Amino acid sequence: MISNRVRQLWALVGFARLRTLSLVTFSHGFVAIAFFLQTILLARILPLAEFGQVATLVATATVIEAAVGARGNETALAAFTQLVPHDLTGRAALIRLLLRIDLIWSASIYAILTVALLVVGTAIGPHKWWLVVLMAGSFAAFPWGTTKSYLTVYCRPSVFPPIEMTYAAITLLVGVGLSLVIGGLGFIIGTALASLARSILGFRQARLSPRMIIERSEEELPTVSRSIWLFGVTGTLRSGVLNFASQMDILLLSAASGPAAVGLYRAAKTLSGVVQRLAQPMWFVLKRHVIVGTLDADLMAHSRKVVILASLGFAGIGVVAIPPMVYFSEQIAAFVFGEQYRGAAQAIVWLVPGAWIFYAMTGWSSLFGSVAKSRKTVISIYLLQVVLFAAIAYGMGVTHRSVALAMALSQVLVAASFWYLLLRPAHRPETSAV
Repeated sequence: MISNRVRQLWALVGFARLRTLSLVTFSHGFVAIAFFLQTILLARILPLAEFGQVATLVATATVIEAAVGARGNETALAAFTQLVPHDLTGRAALIRLLLRIDLIWSASIYAILTVALLVVGTAIGPHKWWLVVLMAGSFAAFPWGTTKSYLTVYCRPSVFPPIEMTYAAITLLVGVGLSLVIGGLGFIIGTALASLARSILGFRQARLSPRMIIERSEEELPTVSRSIWLFGVTGTLRSGVLNFASQMDILLLSAASGPAAVGLYRAAKTLSGVVQRLAQPMWFVLKRHVIVGTLDADLMAHSRKVVILASLGFAGIGVVAIPPMVYFSEQIAAFVFGEQYRGAAQAIVWLVPGAWIFYAMTGWSSLFGSVAKSRKTVISIYLLQVVLFAAIAYGMGVTHRSVALAMALSQVLVAASFWYLLLRPAHRPETSAV
């Protein structure tokens, strides 16, 4: 039975995909190590409170960037998978249209946010200027959402490694290097520069190597203007809620317990984030199965088989890996970040199993949610996660341990909901209405 499963998985992957998987795995490994070292070095360079403050500002900027950039990223991903002009000229016209909308949208929103922050940002204190720098980097990188979606649909996975590795290298070398000189602000500047560099590289790659992987007939193409509006609104809502759900733990902890508690929790979240980095290469290589399976009901069974086999593999790894990570969590936290981070173990105990179920076994859900047309259901799932998280965290009292438990349980809920959408017999995401 096991040998048959192995042969099925090899038939699905094959030599060409194995070579691509090796390249993508190497790049993801490089990025994972770079960001892991970056967090460790920052935790050791900066005081605990300042480290927590930087983590809070980055989380805030991430939510803002996701909500603003989603109009481009979500719209483009849905447009390229469902509109998909047959010729290069049509695709070039579509991407130019989307980029013009990106520029107008981002410039307007970031201008409003910057003015509002400068006027009412006294609660943030002097660090409001750090957030302004992060938002400036996000605005300068406005083309990244659309070009990333273009590359995802039209190009091979191998185009991404140079872009992501450059982004990680700049964040590590420039961000951490500047933090040695001017503290947390140096890391903020390095992050903004890395975001800009990634956008430039992505734009250049999208123009040089288009390769179409999905075709739709002219009869199936909806009205472009209506689709862009529909994808933009629902995509912005979905991505905004999704990214708020991923950062709400840090934001809530910062508001209720202060930057020191955030510092401990951020260390625990970094260690549990190793799970996400390990799973990303496989789900990245299998992204075409998720996209095609969502768009074509006839291919859904095949796509579902691929997803289930990969998820079962991660489940088996988790059975072996999770117990020692949890048992030695205190020693691991102290060894990696320093003795003052031993308290992070209370959060690691909960975050690691939750992350394994959500990011490893259900790592396909993010792309699935982006391209599925049943967007109301997807948005509702993430809203339910936010409500459950808030209820548990406030019910137990906001500490880094209770926040970790709330985040883990809410991630399990989201994972179970997406598995239900995938496995229910009558599921046809390509025909669902918004």
